[in-house]
Amino acid sequence: MGGVVLVIIAASLLMGCTNLGLAQKESGVMHVGGKVLCQDCTQGWHEWVHGGKPIKGCKVSITCMDERSRVVYYASDLTDELGQFDIDVNKYVHGKELKAKLCSVRLVSSPEPTCNILTDFAGGQRGVKLSLPTLVYRDVIKYMLGPFYFTNPFTSSKAEKKLVDRLSTVIDTVNDRKLPPELRGQRNSVRSETDIINVVERRIWHSMEEGQFENLPGKGKPLNLSTNPHADPAEDTLYRILSKNGCAPEWVELNKEIRNQISEWRSALKRAWGSRCNGDSSKWVETSEALKLQLRGINDKVFRYNLIVPFGRQMCGLKWEKEMDRIKE
Repeated sequence: MGGVVLVIIAASLLMGCTNLGLAQKESGVMHVGGKVLCQDCTQGWHEWVHGGKPIKGCKVSITCMDERSRVVYYASDLTDELGQFDIDVNKYVHGKELKAKLCSVRLVSSPEPTCNILTDFAGGQRGVKLSLPTLVYRDVIKYMLGPFYFTNPFTSSKAEKKLVDRLSTVIDTVNDRKLPPELRGQRNSVRSETDIINVVERRIWHSMEEGQFENLPGKGKPLNLSTNPHADPAEDTLYRILSKNGCAPEWVELNKEIRNQISEWRSALKRAWGSRCNGDSSKWVETSEALKLQLRGINDKVFRYNLIVPFGRQMCGLKWEKEMDRIKE
């Protein structure tokens, strides 16, 4: 008997899910609704949580994409006196069915000058994707979202100031930890690198007086420069192989090539500008266009160089305007 009851329940659930799928497939319109409220954070806790007031005239939009992240549908609606919006979405655009999971609803704007700062409560700012419908009845599909909230400018600026203060505290703490222990907590009194160098020199002198530099391994012997203890072992091995074969890393060779090309390019620009200043301006337009083309080629190499060079060795590209100002001076 119990098994029969379970079979009936499973069949009922299956039929319900089938009807849901058919309703979503057959319906030509989706209804997307919700509410927009004003949340005043300057009030007490109870008013902040439960005292949201509806805003009339807020703009709420829905954007639907296809599988290639292209916008295929956009619509918007303004809230009524109760702060409610209701957007009708055609499920078929140019003969293709919209996928609800690729549609997102978000806040756009508020007409209230005292409550027009977007918040992300319920995802109103970043957008809410449609998932399961709230109501499916025959050919009616309804999605109810929110409520979404706007807040007042004072609240936003206060929250931003609090966030900035917290970030500043973290940055100060990190910078303080970079200092030697003797100078920690006195960061404001550190005026230059000389103060830090003085601490390092005092440490060295104290270590010398205590004899800590005596009897060090390898004392009096030439340094072994065949390996770099500070480099990644794999990179160090690669560099040694290149060095033994008279080669350099790609970024080193590219650096030389870029610098040579920049030197030749600037010389050509100087000659062309000199000819123009001497009265021979007939070829300046043609020459300048050729030089601009060469400049783009140099900048392409600089871009590639910056991608493969070790951190801290990047270089800046050339700009035509700056080079012209430089040659005129």
